[in-house]
Amino acid sequence: MPAAGVPDAIALAAAAAQPFAARVLLGPADREQLVSNLLAGDVQLTDVELAALGELAEPADRYWRHRAALPWT
Repeated sequence: MPAAGVPDAIALAAAAAQPFAARVLLGPADREQLVSNLLAGDVQLTDVELAALGELAEPADRYWRHRAALPWT
């Protein structure tokens, strides 16, 4: 499975590329997800790719408002 085609690996690689991120923690629910998450170590994002991903970011206040409104079971 190529790492570049795995969305969670790309997201984790983008998080790890941030200058303030000394560590990025994983929380996989099963073995398959762990394997997929670990592919992030093989992802090398360019500055252009990181900038494009940055444009997708949701502002923190909007994210937390939305998350707080979700029904939890």
